[in-house]
Amino acid sequence: MMRSPGRPKDEAIDHALAGAITDIIHEGDTAEVTVRRLASRAGVTRDAFYRRFTGLGHFLITIAVARYEVGFAPDTGDLGEDLHRIQLEQIAMFSDPVSKRFLAVLMHAVASDPTAARAFDEKFLAPRRVAFLAVLDRAVARGEIPPVADPDAALAMTAGPMFFRALLPATGELDDAFARSSADALHAMLRAGAC
Repeated sequence: MMRSPGRPKDEAIDHALAGAITDIIHEGDTAEVTVRRLASRAGVTRDAFYRRFTGLGHFLITIAVARYEVGFAPDTGDLGEDLHRIQLEQIAMFSDPVSKRFLAVLMHAVASDPTAARAFDEKFLAPRRVAFLAVLDRAVARGEIPPVADPDAALAMTAGPMFFRALLPATGELDDAFARSSADALHAMLRAGAC
C-alpha cells in the first residue's frame, strides 16, 4: 500500500514567516530574533516553523538565498569593468538598511551554529563562488590575468570591504567611488598574480 505524501505545504505560512522577519528587521529590533518570536509575529505555531526549517539558521539562510539572487557574472569583455559591476551589486545589497541588519542577524546565526555555517557556504556562498570563478576564467582565457591561485581569496576581496563598510559606516561611504577603488585594487592584484 502506498503511503500518503503528507500534508501539502502551505505557502501562506512561508509568506507569513518571511514577512515576520522582514518586519522585525525593518523595525530595527534584531537583538533577539528567535523562532518563538518569529512564529508569534507570523501568527503560526512553532511546530509549523519546524516542519519547514531545522532551526533559525536554516530559516535565515533560506530567506537570504531567496532575497539576494546571484547576479555576479557580468561579461563586459574587460575584467576591470566586470569587477566594478560586481562591486556595484555588492553595494546594492550592503547599502540597504534592512539588508545590513538582516546580514548581521544571519552572520550571528552562522557563527553560532556549525550546521548553519555549512548550509550558508553550500547554498549562499557556493553559487557566488561559481559565478565569480566564471568571471576570472574568462579573464584568464582573454589573457588579461594569469591563472588565479586562490580564487576564494579574490572572492573575499570583493565582499570583505563592502561588509566592513556596511557594518562600520564610520569607515566611509558605500558608493560608486568605493566600488571603483575596491575593484581597481583587486584588478591590480589579479594582474600581478598576487591572488
